[in-house]
Amino acid sequence: MKETVIRNVTDPNWWFTVIFAGLIVGLFANYLKDWTYRLFAHVSARFRSWLQLRNARREARITLLAEHAELLTIEYIRSVYRAVLCTMFFLTFLLMPPLGAAWHQFLPDGGGFAHGDPRLVPRLFVYASPICGLLAICLELQMLSRIRMCADARRRYERTLTIQNPSNNNDEDIDANRTESSR
Repeated sequence: MKETVIRNVTDPNWWFTVIFAGLIVGLFANYLKDWTYRLFAHVSARFRSWLQLRNARREARITLLAEHAELLTIEYIRSVYRAVLCTMFFLTFLLMPPLGAAWHQFLPDGGGFAHGDPRLVPRLFVYASPICGLLAICLELQMLSRIRMCADARRRYERTLTIQNPSNNNDEDIDANRTESSR
């Protein structure tokens, strides 16, 4: 049993399956999170009070972003930054095991800091790969929740623009209002 676990943990195929499944589950979890939270709120009063506090904070943040287009833009940029980091960590997760296996081809005479043990660098790559995959999952969850919050704030912002100018209900007029308000 112990040998099987060790063999699985050191196998890059196992980690690829786990991390890839984690990313897919993370996507679904982000969309099912609200439904799950409501279900737990019916069961636990403590969870219900935590959820109300969490929702109040989220609403306050959405309101702030909707009232200030500059902050909304900054929040979108932060979301894109997280998306780039998530992609970088995921690609690093995918590429580390093959690079670790081919490491000896990049060094002349097997030199460098791995001269004493030529298997050191491939082992480091194999062990660092899952860490990059787990970081990708964490960043994905944060990124998706921020993007949802930005989308809600953007809808609220656009709604306030159409309420202020009810005759301007088409997209061209809304875009014109945005450029006028940014001057």
